Amino acid sequence: MFSKNEIMRQGLSLTAAAAMLIAIGVHAAKAESKDVLTEKPVQTTATFSDWTVRCRSAQEQDKTLCEMIQIVPAKNQQGSIANLAVGRMPGDENVRLVVQLPIGVHLPADVNIKIGDTDIARAEFQSCFTNFCLARAELDEAAIGKMKDAAKMTMSFQDRAQRDASLEISLKGFTAAHDATFKAGS
Repeated sequence: MFSKNEIMRQGLSLTAAAAMLIAIGVHAAKAESKDVLTEKPVQTTATFSDWTVRCRSAQEQDKTLCEMIQIVPAKNQQGSIANLAVGRMPGDENVRLVVQLPIGVHLPADVNIKIGDTDIARAEFQSCFTNFCLARAELDEAAIGKMKDAAKMTMSFQDRAQRDASLEISLKGFTAAHDATFKAGS
């Protein structure tokens, strides 16, 4: 689902993403009309309430890879406080959740994910970069089923001072996004 390079791409600023889209548009405009008609899109997105499905062509495998993402906006600030992605690695049947949190989290505490009072997953921190840390968990069918049935889940973790922190994550659109992600090829 996520190589180190793909993870770094997720951290691109909106400006860099916009520049990429402009470059893709310029490239497409220069293509001959018959190439435009036969060329597959490199990346597509679809939004399902609070979740977005992002698919891209994997040229080396002649396959489409998809993941579902949610960006959790920071309150009273620009940017995001967390990013979540759900998908599969090529050739792997396990569904994974990757959580991106800002630097300054207490790494030994990991990220606990609950629906109501029920723990559904524990995401272990894998690595930190300049501006964020990544935690990863495998989601079994029971956890996915609970996520499909719920309206929200809670992610809890600790900050650097080991104070408890939590974020409420909307599951609105999760079922439709999940179905689209895994039907499309991931």
